[in-house]
Amino acid sequence: MKTGVTETAGPGRCAVARAARLALLFASLLLWQPLAASKAAAEEADGDGLYGRFDADVVLSVGAGAGASLELDPVYTVDLRARYLDSAGMVVAPEWRPQGDSAVAVLGEIRPFFLGRFLSNRSSGRRWLDLTVDSIGIELGTWIGPLANGLGAALAVGSGVDFPLSTGRSSARGLWLRLGMRYVHASHTWTDSPSEGRGFATFVACLYYRFGIDAGLARREPPRYLVR
Repeated sequence: MKTGVTETAGPGRCAVARAARLALLFASLLLWQPLAASKAAAEEADGDGLYGRFDADVVLSVGAGAGASLELDPVYTVDLRARYLDSAGMVVAPEWRPQGDSAVAVLGEIRPFFLGRFLSNRSSGRRWLDLTVDSIGIELGTWIGPLANGLGAALAVGSGVDFPLSTGRSSARGLWLRLGMRYVHASHTWTDSPSEGRGFATFVACLYYRFGIDAGLARREPPRYLVR
């Protein structure tokens, strides 16, 4: 008589598998970046520091990505952003989690390095480097969820950096890769606090396309009068 033993994957084995998949994903992204950087290095001194921002002063971006929490629980997201002069704007990011806690993050975003670099005339002239540094910013807003089991609100703080993969003469248009993190601070003392009052951090990689709209505000001049 034959007997068989069926093994089931425990929580530890599942966590190791998720960690391996996450490590493989980020390793692929890290290997991709030097290829994009080497291509951009050929454009050593082709930039004026603006990179088309005054030609398309409103920047819109649409993307999708995935990531994980510190506990290696997966999360999938859609990333919608709008900024003026690529420096300040809004973020709306729905999140889906297989284990629950699907939510929507609504945040304000500030990217201060472009204006600081432009006003101090510190452009390197290297498009890829300037655009990458300019993309570093901070986010502050509200995390609303979980959507499937009532609604609560929590403070959300985030940061990240964007890497241009394919851009033309205008910095507003092209394919980009974003690596970011977001921390949600939920407290038991808050009314309708989500996630049972547990704070958590999420790390996400997002591939998105962004384009610009010429609102004309950057080139608007006050009326001029002839003085006699």
